[in-house]
This record gives sequence, C-alpha cells and structure tokens, in this order.
Amino acid sequence: MVLRPRGSALRFTDIFADDMTIIVAGQIEVQPGQRQRVPDGSQMAMRLARETIGCEDFVVAADPLEEHRINVFKVWRSRTALHARLLSACLPQQPAFGCLYA
Repeated sequence: MVLRPRGSALRFTDIFADDMTIIVAGQIEVQPGQRQRVPDGSQMAMRLARETIGCEDFVVAADPLEEHRINVFKVWRSRTALHARLLSACLPQQPAFGCLYA
C-alpha cells in the first residue's frame, strides 16, 4: 500500500515495482471492412517496439470474431523498459500512429 498526502495524484511509480512484468492489453474499434488496415499500418511500430530492449511482445491483430475490433497486446519486462519506450516513441520523425502503440 502506498501512503500519499490527501489530494496528491497517484503516480505511475506508485503502482508498479521496477522489476514487475507489465502487460498492456486493449482494443480499438474500427469501421467494418477497415480492420486489416490497422494491423497492416502498425507493422513498423510493432517491429520497432520488439527490437527495443525490454519489449517481450507487441501484437496488433484483427479480432477473428468481431469485424469492428482490433486487439492490442504488449508485454514489457519492467517499468523502466516501458517508461524508456514511452519517452522515445513520439519523436517528430515517427508517425503519430506509432505514439498510440508505444
């Protein structure tokens, strides 16, 4: 349990231990018939993330059952690895879409 002064914001570092594996999973809704565009357009972001030290896995995939759904799944070895990727992911020369998948 983390004790903080009343009214102070909860920080990222209060939640995760540095050596804890972090799993990020979510979904994106797209228009029917457009779902393959997202995984296809995310290949570079997935490749760059997977080449990053500390990234165990990163997948953006069309859901096999729901036409409008894209599944996003990432595994990071530690809080430090994820934080370093988040700081470097939104550089001006990278597509804005890559920032969403950092």
